[in-house]
Amino acid sequence: MLEPTSVAILAGGQSLRMGTDKALVNLAGRPLLQHVIDRVGTLGVSIRLISHHTDHAVFGLPMVADMRPGVGPLGGVFTALTTAGAGWVLVVACDMPTLNADLLAHLLAVAQDSLDHAAVVPRWGGRAQPLHAVYHVRALPTLTAQLDSGVLAMGALLDHLPVRCIDETEVARFDPAGASFANLNTLADVAGWG
Repeated sequence: MLEPTSVAILAGGQSLRMGTDKALVNLAGRPLLQHVIDRVGTLGVSIRLISHHTDHAVFGLPMVADMRPGVGPLGGVFTALTTAGAGWVLVVACDMPTLNADLLAHLLAVAQDSLDHAAVVPRWGGRAQPLHAVYHVRALPTLTAQLDSGVLAMGALLDHLPVRCIDETEVARFDPAGASFANLNTLADVAGWG
């Protein structure tokens, strides 16, 4: 029997390098966040925004404010898993406009077969991609303990979870150029996109 799955888009950050709310930055005539919503919307599962920004209500999705504000993406993942209640949650960042829906669907399928894992994480460029990954709610005790200890690095969380790694060869079957993992952090990144 398939476990519940959902998508959580992390959009509650401070956008310090962008200098303005990156989710609302215009990219090819649409807000950056809309590009991400369009990509994950093809998966056929529920989508939530993890954000406290009231301006994000314009996207018409359920919104959940960070339950642990000010602790970066780790707090967003905590909120996503806590509010999911059960099953697997695909977590992506709001600044990744070239997500590959086929790769995302593959991650979700692998997760359904990963009974002994708490995360399914692709690797690209020699690094794990924790903000383009699927987490099970069974990761919550480890995640909570890490937050309580003040260690906020996403990589540290992966070091303490049973992770099913999707290597670059497997990723390349769906996304040969690794475009999925491109994120836009500055206005210069946005200007150079496409």
